[in-house]
Amino acid sequence: MTSNLSQYFLLDRVIGFDPLADLIGAYDRSPRGSPYPACDVEKISNDHYALTVVVAGFSQDELSISTRDNRLVVSGRKNRDFAPKGDFIHQEIDTNNFQRVFQLAEHISVAGAALKDGLLRIDLVQELPEELKPRRIEIKTDATALRLESNENQGKAA
Repeated sequence: MTSNLSQYFLLDRVIGFDPLADLIGAYDRSPRGSPYPACDVEKISNDHYALTVVVAGFSQDELSISTRDNRLVVSGRKNRDFAPKGDFIHQEIDTNNFQRVFQLAEHISVAGAALKDGLLRIDLVQELPEELKPRRIEIKTDATALRLESNENQGKAA
């Protein structure tokens, strides 16, 4: 689905803006035309997301995760001491260096990350300040409102 809004997003992913879910991937294409490395963004709950990036062939020390200015940067730099040697008849395993940048919504932060079976999972949480959290407003009945009004008028008369 193409959206006019997609032209304003130059980063790979927008995480935490649920109405913009259709924009995910709009600028997520490598020169080959497919994302590298592939990733999933999963909404676990209203305030918890999981980003999973396929990093097969990368070890923990070859991966980097950082945040700055509401941007999450995931990168992989291959240790060139390990380079496939030989004459390949067919080669599809991609171990090129990469960098993916994800725009995070305001108040989204990284809670942790884990590498298992070639998948890098990054847990993200939304931590709204108290003043931004929804709060319930009590609706008063007419009788309660009248009592409040009469109390306020008595305070002014005194």
